[in-house]
Amino acid sequence: MGLCGCLAKCVSELILIAINCILALGGALVLYVGIHLRHTGWVEVIQGYWSPIDGIVTALIVIGAVIIGLAVLGSIAALCRWRFGLCIYASVVLLIFILFVVVAVAAFLLRHRANSWEDMTYPASSNEESVKEDFDQVYCYAQGEYICNQASVSDALTMFVPTLDSSVASLFENMTGGVNALCDDYLSDYEALSDVCDGCDQAREFKNFSSLVDWGNDKCPPTSDVLVWCGVFLSTGDTNSSSGAAPYSECRTEFLDLVEKYALWLGIGSIIVCAGSLMVVTFACILRRRRDRLAMGLCSCMGRCVTELILIAINCVLALGGALVLYVGIYMRHAGWVDVISGYWSNIGDAVTALIVIGGVIIGLAVLGSIAALCRWRFGLCTYSIVVLLFLILFIIVAIAAFILMAKADDWSDTTYPADSMEETVKTDFDQVYCYAQGEYVCNEASVAEALTMFAPELNTTVVALFENMTGGVNTLCDDYLSDYSQLESLCDGCDTAREFENYTKIFDWANSQCPRTTDTLEYCGAFLTGGNISSVTVGIAPYTQCRAEFLDLVQDYSLYLGIGSVLVCVSAFLVIIFACCLRRREQLGHNHADLEDDP
Repeated sequence: MGLCGCLAKCVSELILIAINCILALGGALVLYVGIHLRHTGWVEVIQGYWSPIDGIVTALIVIGAVIIGLAVLGSIAALCRWRFGLCIYASVVLLIFILFVVVAVAAFLLRHRANSWEDMTYPASSNEESVKEDFDQVYCYAQGEYICNQASVSDALTMFVPTLDSSVASLFENMTGGVNALCDDYLSDYEALSDVCDGCDQAREFKNFSSLVDWGNDKCPPTSDVLVWCGVFLSTGDTNSSSGAAPYSECRTEFLDLVEKYALWLGIGSIIVCAGSLMVVTFACILRRRRDRLAMGLCSCMGRCVTELILIAINCVLALGGALVLYVGIYMRHAGWVDVISGYWSNIGDAVTALIVIGGVIIGLAVLGSIAALCRWRFGLCTYSIVVLLFLILFIIVAIAAFILMAKADDWSDTTYPADSMEETVKTDFDQVYCYAQGEYVCNEASVAEALTMFAPELNTTVVALFENMTGGVNTLCDDYLSDYSQLESLCDGCDTAREFENYTKIFDWANSQCPRTTDTLEYCGAFLTGGNISSVTVGIAPYTQCRAEFLDLVQDYSLYLGIGSVLVCVSAFLVIIFACCLRRREQLGHNHADLEDDP
């Protein structure tokens, strides 16, 4: 093919190998973050913020290793100029590109969440309370494992039995053999040492937390108060101890800085993988098509490559629109807002289910369309274009509906309540959902005093004073005192009703941020949860009365998101159809040109 063509191939191969090295570097960084999280105990902490983190970390480790292996195989395929292998390789890399776009977005969202928490007082949200509980436990396990196996006996005594008589403690200050020798030789003579031995038996199960000890000793060393708190926790399992100081209270800033740092590393690694993947697809496509230039010429080959890359880029935009639609659908499904909007649109439940399915199908369709473009599968491109045309029509309807909903919410916000009879139904549904969310929180996480304010505001102050500082929450109150105080019946019945609505945590977080509960709304919700009939409540203030403006702003925001996502899908679908037809036509012209050259 001549010297220039040979040099061009060699340059393309070397560039592709260099890009594969960058791709492998990004995979190694992602692999490092995954392994570090897996073997240091941080997964247990992050689970309070994001419950699927354990499975995600496992997936990150596997994917990081796969990326490195894929980079090696891609380099070999480039050197051997294996055309079919390059096509399959480019298709797999494209899937990884889409995956790591999602990972990068999730990493930077996590970093943003940690940064916003750092600027707020504790608790920034109900999620942070779960994070605190997990952090306290993991920190104590790590410190306990270190103190029981490597620190001095006096440190262990300070941690587990701070009230031990000094004359007894002085007997063991200089003993050798550590806690093991202490428990083996002296436990039978000194019953007070049982807390040390029991706590250390619990802590020794967590040897894989050594990196967390190193971080704690470097960034947030344990104080005497923290050691006392951890000693009580390891001995009794009580995370609500009033002794000492909880680790999270001392280490909150340092921990959030750590989350920001690792989220940034994960985000940067994901961006490197995405950039490397995009360049790999580009140069694999160019390298694969260089053999075709003898048959169809340089301009035609480059035209095909450019059309392919444009089609892939449009598919990425299409996938982004599908992801936005999918996010809105999942958020509405699992946050409880469907129950509110059903007052405005009775079919909202089915519509949300359809949105979730369609959003997932669009993402899959974008991936398949990109693969069809890379492999130049003419029948696949034709079928793909027809399906995309159907989605174009569907999402024109979805976009119109979303902007109509947005306009309706805007009209209502400019009008006094009720704007029309439909808003009265929305108010009823909103009040119920708001009360369920607040009730679920108050009954399971808030103080007993707040629960009494909500469900028994008329209770005598002397009776309230008896329970103000009790531990164990509403469950303990109902189990131990309901038979003695009949006034608590409304509280226990109301909490039994509220506990059925655990999936309303997103609504609670929104309310806590945008429209916090007041004494009046708590009283209203308490009467509703105990009576069960929203129309018969005559005390307090209905939540919708206080939160109307904030709720309508929320409807406008998510209608806008859904509308923008639908418009992105429509525009991308339209462009996809155009470029798929162009690519299919170019393939036909290429076949015709080759046939003419072969014709004697």
